[in-house]
Amino acid sequence: MTIPYVTGTVSVTAGSAVVTGSGTAWATALIAGGLFGLDSSNGNPVPILSVDSNTQLTLAKPWRGTTAAGQGYWIVRDTAYLQQQTVNAQALSTYIQRLDNAALAALAGLTPAADQFPYFNGANTAVLTALKAKGRDIIAAVDTLGLLEKLGPVLGGFTPVPSEAGVGLADGDFNSITVPGVYTIAGTWTNGPSGAAGSGYTAMLWVIARKFNNRWVQGLLHGGFEYTRWSSDGVTWDPWIMTPALNGVNNFTSAANTFVGLTSSGSIFLDNGANYNSLALRRSGMEARLEAGATSINLGTIGAHPLTFRVNSTEKARFEEVNGDFLVGLTATPDPASGSTLGFAIRGNTGRAWRRSSGYNPFIQSRLASDGSVQDFYREHTLVGNIQVSATGTTYSTTSDYRRKNDVQPIVTFSLTPEQFDVLDNAELKIMGLRPVFHRWNDAPEKGVVTGFIAHEAQPIVPHAVTGEKDGMVDIGREIIPARDIEVEVEDEEGNYVIRTITIPEQINEGVRIDGLAEGAKFEKTGEIPVYQTMDYGLITADIVAALQCVIYKNMLQGEEIASLNAANADMASRLSAIEQHLGLPLSP
Repeated sequence: MTIPYVTGTVSVTAGSAVVTGSGTAWATALIAGGLFGLDSSNGNPVPILSVDSNTQLTLAKPWRGTTAAGQGYWIVRDTAYLQQQTVNAQALSTYIQRLDNAALAALAGLTPAADQFPYFNGANTAVLTALKAKGRDIIAAVDTLGLLEKLGPVLGGFTPVPSEAGVGLADGDFNSITVPGVYTIAGTWTNGPSGAAGSGYTAMLWVIARKFNNRWVQGLLHGGFEYTRWSSDGVTWDPWIMTPALNGVNNFTSAANTFVGLTSSGSIFLDNGANYNSLALRRSGMEARLEAGATSINLGTIGAHPLTFRVNSTEKARFEEVNGDFLVGLTATPDPASGSTLGFAIRGNTGRAWRRSSGYNPFIQSRLASDGSVQDFYREHTLVGNIQVSATGTTYSTTSDYRRKNDVQPIVTFSLTPEQFDVLDNAELKIMGLRPVFHRWNDAPEKGVVTGFIAHEAQPIVPHAVTGEKDGMVDIGREIIPARDIEVEVEDEEGNYVIRTITIPEQINEGVRIDGLAEGAKFEKTGEIPVYQTMDYGLITADIVAALQCVIYKNMLQGEEIASLNAANADMASRLSAIEQHLGLPLSP
């Protein structure tokens, strides 16, 4: 039979599931469930939901009896819980037996000391070894970057030969050294810059590898020269490439790449067949390279250094190192709010340009042989205006095509009678014939209602102010530039310059307008795009002024007529008054 727990007294509240104890030790006594009841007949026994502390428990249901304090009580503990206590005790006994073994005894026999770390040196023996602050820092590092920070100079100390580096490498074959690191190279090695056969080297080798295991790089410092080579699989290697000292006498041939010092024509000749090739210049941490790429010749700097161009020892232009801006006549991109340096700057990655000048014609644009646009303005991919020139002047046009507008409404509405039409001269009729309108832009509804003209409506009236044709379209398609032969000057194997013919392959460009084809190109239409009409509102200024002058002049004539009529009326009134006085008639009011 389970013995009830009755230590202390309790207080209960009607309708509450919380029981408060005094002098109780429910958590210590490991009471986890069972039935709770009072010694009195107050209320019925209730199952215990949880034991919250030594002096508080929560019932599975609210107390149905009356509120009482300092009451005797009883708790009958759950039989299953007692069984679990027995299981726990048996498990604890098992764990205590496991602790009684030689390995733990070996550790227990050690005497701890500062900066000492225990480790096993035999089957059942353990000793202490030193673990200083730096070692603890390395163990405590949470990631690779933290580990490198704790290690300090990673390449500190002397570089080992591969076989002594502890990474499973053997000496003697450069092709087999694929584990990243820096190594000392001594003795006979195969597959080096001197060729596939064994040759003597006293050098330093560095190896780096890309994370995805598809690119290895080896660099070798040997005999005062630097060599590099690449591999895409760690097995087959590209030929060694040498960065030579350009003194005109260090001629050498190595694998497939050849450096022939200075040729008879005074040229430096580098040849690496179809493989990557470069010429590097270094000075005090700076490096520049001239590279032969697969489809281009590249000139640039390695690192954050400008690339400058000089004439007569004076800098004329540069690519600066921060944003890659191309500067002409400048050493820094100008600030429009300060400074006085003159020149031109372009920022290629944003399409921005700066120009500052002083004097005559700071900006010149010219179109030869034909009338048309010298500058087009686009919003996204839509033409919204341009500057056009002709033999007689310049127009500054903005898009006014009806196809780009909606909700078009006249600003004013009127009609003229034949009599009214007859009294208007040509200048007034021209202005009266224009229809200014309210409208909205299709591509910019956020602009709301704006005012303007419809280009094709205004064109018959002010043709000098409108460009393009109503519903104009232009063909677009593929521009095909045929293969062609050109003559170029090249250097032959003996260093002499000769004229040779090379063939430039056929070139195909998509999305080209038919009116923008290169000379000699063929055209295959793939579609068409609108050519929107534009208007130069400034070119109707003269028409407006002429009409205004007509109105002013007519007002002046009308004023003179009114003054003449007023004078005639005054004379007539004076005469009428004299007649009335002569006849003795009462004066007119």
